[in-house]
Amino acid sequence: LFAGNPLLDPERSGTGEAGLDWTPGARTRVGLSLFRTRVKDLIVFTGELFNAANVERADIDGAELEFETGFGALSLHGNLNWLDARNRDSGDALLRRAPRKAALSADWSFGNGAIAGIDFSAVAARPDAGNVRLGGYGLVDLRASLPLAAGWRVEARLENLGDRDYELVSGYNTPGRSG
Repeated sequence: LFAGNPLLDPERSGTGEAGLDWTPGARTRVGLSLFRTRVKDLIVFTGELFNAANVERADIDGAELEFETGFGALSLHGNLNWLDARNRDSGDALLRRAPRKAALSADWSFGNGAIAGIDFSAVAARPDAGNVRLGGYGLVDLRASLPLAAGWRVEARLENLGDRDYELVSGYNTPGRSG
């Protein structure tokens, strides 16, 4: 599997991005970014042996809306992403690129420098090799940190709290709940 290709050309790309940030308060920021990437000779894996091959031209367009704010000891950060990634010649969606993603993080800061946080993420369904459609998924992670001494902290994470089964690549497992 994943056979090489001596005729493979290197990828070349150019990206343009424009963004706006609005800061209505000391702890609040909202940002919007739009981007466009044009790729020549995008490297992909195709066929039964997953041979490396070039997609002559690919377009990747998207937008990201981001915000952060805080109320006392609580800090919030979130983002929404929209993506349209296509083979320009065939019009097919590029593999494993979700058209929508969302994330939200909340942190609580304690007076002693300790921090507890929770992260939520959601990823939409997306295509994979062999006409497979990878399902969308959502994850919840917990984290905490505690200062020990100047420059030292102990940190702990509990990832995939709900022990969710999901795939980033068809046929490859991802970790269940882990710490």
